Amino acid sequence: MIKTTKLRRYTDTRGYLVENTDPEIIAGSKHFLYTTTAPGIIRGNHYHEHKVEWFCIIKGKCRFVTEDIKTKKREEIVISDTDDLVFRTEPFVAHAMENAGDTEMIFLGFVNEVLDKEKPDTYTYKVI
Repeated sequence: MIKTTKLRRYTDTRGYLVENTDPEIIAGSKHFLYTTTAPGIIRGNHYHEHKVEWFCIIKGKCRFVTEDIKTKKREEIVISDTDDLVFRTEPFVAHAMENAGDTEMIFLGFVNEVLDKEKPDTYTYKVI
């Protein structure tokens, strides 16, 4: 259920640059977002019927938990900003992200469709 893609990191005296290595993420993205989350706070606890989302932790540490709402199969992964991973959610897989660190968490998300406020395709489902 949790599909991850390793990003490519380049480091020099100026700092570092991390880039996407998966063309599906860019080709499939129609919308992007980013959030800040305080330590111990949970975001998500929902699923989508047709949205696909990709997330990347820019700062901090994230506990990412999923549950397939049909099979009830659960998975959990902890990802930090130094892991350089993108993780993907599929339709009908409920997901939640908890800031598992001691500092602010920032994540960047890409979505396969722009949010339609009239039909948001977001259904509450408690995972954490």
